[in-house]
Amino acid sequence: MAPPADTLSVRPPAPGGPLCPCARPQRPCSGARCRSRVEVHKEGAPRRGARGEESPMLVREVMTAPAVTVSERATVKEAIGLLDRHDVAALPVVDTNGFLVGVVSEADVIREMVVPDPRVHELPVRLTTAPFLARVADVMSNHPLTVTGDTELAKAADLLTSTVVKSLPVVDHGKVVGIVSRRDIVRLLSRQDERIEAEIDELIRQDGRDWMVEVADGIVTVEGPVDVSEERLAEVLVSSVPGVIGLRFGRVTAT
Repeated sequence: MAPPADTLSVRPPAPGGPLCPCARPQRPCSGARCRSRVEVHKEGAPRRGARGEESPMLVREVMTAPAVTVSERATVKEAIGLLDRHDVAALPVVDTNGFLVGVVSEADVIREMVVPDPRVHELPVRLTTAPFLARVADVMSNHPLTVTGDTELAKAADLLTSTVVKSLPVVDHGKVVGIVSRRDIVRLLSRQDERIEAEIDELIRQDGRDWMVEVADGIVTVEGPVDVSEERLAEVLVSSVPGVIGLRFGRVTAT
C-alpha cells in the first residue's frame, strides 16, 4: 500500500514479518509505539520538536549554501565548466543585480551542444563556435520553480519527486540564498549513526533524563523510559533528529 499523501516515508524491509521493528513479544506493538518510518510532514501536519512545539523540518536546514550561480551574460561554455567543476545538475541564473532570472541545467546545455553527427546524417559540415559562444540567457529555463528557506522540506521533496526538476533555487526576496536538491535530501537520510546518536544523547541530557541510546542503521533503541508518557517524550525527542528511520524501546548493548 502506498504511504499516505501527507508523508514522505521510508520503511525498513520486513519480508514475511511485521513492519514494526520493535517486535516485542511481551507487548504487541500498536503502531503508535514504534516509529518504523521517516515522516516529513507537509503543511497541516507539523513535526514535533524537542519540547513538543510545532517544528516542521525546513529547507534551510538541508539546503546547500551559498549556491553556485551563473550570470545570464555568461557563455554556455562557462556554464558547462561550472556544472562540471562543482558537480551539480543545475545552476541558478542571476542578473547583474543578483536576482534570479532562470535556471540552466545539464539538459539545457546538452540540448544546445550535442548535435547530429554529419558523417551519419550526411549533413553539411559547419565548423562553428556559435554554440560555445551562446549566452546562458538563450538556453536557460525561464520562470523556474523555487522555494524559500522557510518552505517545509516535504513540499520541496514533493516538487523534486513529482517533476523532472532535480534541484530548486532557494530565494529570499528574489535573490538566491541557496539550493536544495534530491542529493541534499538523500544525504540527510543517510546520516551516520554516530552523529544521530550524539544529537539524541544531547537532547536527552538537556531534558534531564538518564536514558541510554543506541543507533544502528538509523534505527534508534532507547532504554530507560518507564511508562507511556516517557515513551511518548522519547518519540518526540527522537523524531526531531534528521536521519532517524525507526524507534524501539529495549535494552541497549553495553559499550
